[in-house]
Amino acid sequence: MLVQPSHAILFELLRSFTTLARTLNLSHAFKELRSTRQTVRRHIAQLEEMRGTPLFTLIDRQYVLTEAGQRALPEAQKLLARAQAWASGHLSTQGGLFSANYVEQGVFDYAMQQHPISRVMQGHSSLMRAALLCWVRAEGMIEAPAFQPLRPIFWCIGLWVIRRCAAKLAKNRRLPAGMAGPRPKAALALF
Repeated sequence: MLVQPSHAILFELLRSFTTLARTLNLSHAFKELRSTRQTVRRHIAQLEEMRGTPLFTLIDRQYVLTEAGQRALPEAQKLLARAQAWASGHLSTQGGLFSANYVEQGVFDYAMQQHPISRVMQGHSSLMRAALLCWVRAEGMIEAPAFQPLRPIFWCIGLWVIRRCAAKLAKNRRLPAGMAGPRPKAALALF
């Protein structure tokens, strides 16, 4: 019977798996992980035992992901990325809803807060209500004609975001200042 590893060990098992899956070379993987061959092999063996299926096959001293390994890899990468974002303070849960916040000083800010759908319909943003109604009418198909009323608005917002990012990049990295510009008036009317 397999004893479940601690969370810290599980994190290391996932790091070994994703690194070996990316490099497909044990020497490169253990050097990148600053570990040993034996440790990386042991981590892979533990994961394979936990999952009950091989993640790699070894063909002519070359690691190859099995079908099970290929299916497991995207989720392992997501788990690692989310754990790293959480550890650096970029992710949280507030009231059972997901929240993400990332700021790269002088370059860009990113924030996302999940909200209950009822808040969208009862909230103060007519743009959010309109977007939700378009989404329902379009049955989730972004390119459907039901989204047509929002396209000019999103175009203006997108243009403003591009100009704002370009202005910050121009300021910090000396890009041509002509790329930056003021916030479009159509977008100003929405907020």
